[in-house]
Amino acid sequence: MILFHGTTEIIEKPNVSFSKSYLDFGKGFYLTTYQKQAEKWALRKALRKQKSAIVNVYELSDDLEKYNVLQFRHQCHLDKIKKECKDKGTAFSKCHLEELKTIRSYKLMEKGKDHMKRELGIARCGLACCLCSENATCNGCDSGECPDKDWCENRPCSISKKVEHCYECNEKCRKGLLGKIKPYAFTEFARRYGKDFLLDCLERNEKNGVIYHRDGINGDYDEFDDIETLIEFIRTGSKLEN
Repeated sequence: MILFHGTTEIIEKPNVSFSKSYLDFGKGFYLTTYQKQAEKWALRKALRKQKSAIVNVYELSDDLEKYNVLQFRHQCHLDKIKKECKDKGTAFSKCHLEELKTIRSYKLMEKGKDHMKRELGIARCGLACCLCSENATCNGCDSGECPDKDWCENRPCSISKKVEHCYECNEKCRKGLLGKIKPYAFTEFARRYGKDFLLDCLERNEKNGVIYHRDGINGDYDEFDDIETLIEFIRTGSKLEN
């Protein structure tokens, strides 16, 4: 199985001695099978400590019978389990750390600063230049440095109509990148609520662990197939429960 640990350091050899006894399940090296959860832990810790956010990825045998594993199925047992673990000074799940195989580590955020560059704003098509993974070398849509400028349909169209962004246009078309849900939802959000509120929401969401680009150009905002649901996610930072 693949496991993730969100923190601010690259950890090739986990060591329980560095763990704190006041954690939920006592001292231990905490791992999760949910990549996004580890990323949120890493981002929150990085912002608190003003360090880089790093996710360490490990591999462990799927044969859980060889480990001392505590399983529970009911939420009501959680407080009791936490107390028992802390009283015994043991971790919730006590596996053989030497059997953890380190696969890789990756950085989510540079030391001492948020990834978001608010001054880069929103692209003409609605995409967030301020959060783009290319913004380390690109200064935004109108800088002439965007790697997509040669094939982008929305840039020349908006320039010809003398508007700075597609959300300022009277036509609600699906031309170019607006044919995709994310840029169209961002554009519609800015049309309804304004660009500044969109930037405020994106900034807040990033600080709360919402990731714009993960492993390429996809992230948390790309996991929607309904425009209104995505707009609500941008506004609140929370996904609606089905």
